[in-house]
Amino acid sequence: MLQFSRRQFDFRRFRYFVVLTFVASLVVSGGIGYLSATPLTLTIVWQSLALAVLVGGAAGWQVHPETKDPAVGQKAIRPANDDAGADHPGSPAARSNGIDSLEEQGITIKLLELTALGDRYGNIFSVAMIRVDNLEDIVKQYDEEVTAQLLKKVSRVLARTLRMPDRVGEYEYGSYLVVLPETRLPGAIQIAERLRDAVSGLEVAVSDRLLIHTTASVGVTSFRRGDDLQSLVRRAEKALREAQHQGRNRVLPDLAA
Repeated sequence: MLQFSRRQFDFRRFRYFVVLTFVASLVVSGGIGYLSATPLTLTIVWQSLALAVLVGGAAGWQVHPETKDPAVGQKAIRPANDDAGADHPGSPAARSNGIDSLEEQGITIKLLELTALGDRYGNIFSVAMIRVDNLEDIVKQYDEEVTAQLLKKVSRVLARTLRMPDRVGEYEYGSYLVVLPETRLPGAIQIAERLRDAVSGLEVAVSDRLLIHTTASVGVTSFRRGDDLQSLVRRAEKALREAQHQGRNRVLPDLAA
């Protein structure tokens, strides 16, 4: 489970506010002294320094859990099906390997923020895991350029179909993780159906006479208090695998949600 410290002293904030407050205090004191013809004394300097230390100390302690570096102390997420997609042709693991890809796209930080807000304030959100059906067969039958063109179209249609606050990132080769803030499971299922329908309408021209049509399977789950990234993503993956097992081209929610 993700652990976020409630109190964490930030020395950079402390130094910044000490210097800022000290300089501001001296400027104000000097201005008042100039207007009243009172010289700037050592007592005023010490008082300004004391005030600066107090303000800096308060600022240093006011670090909320959401602003803590989410990478500190976190275990890397290993996808439940981490071997799938790593062995088939055209799937460079370094380019598209689970949580590493999400980190490159900023999705991991977004999820960490949402889980922290969910645990602390009860905020709701859902995630959906989308995978292109029969991608292994497409890779084996056609060249990498055709597959790359297909996945590029999938990425674009997913981004166009989502709402403004939603986020989507490539999770593994041919798999995408969608983050749906302020969305309960029924609403997430509706959005997932729109995404599945949008992907199912795509086609890629292999030649003048041959078009590739594809479908997608989707697993959906919602955040529960106590979730960490690993449990959340794995539940979505489990629902996705069940959707594929039941025949593909469908949306299935996490049955335990």
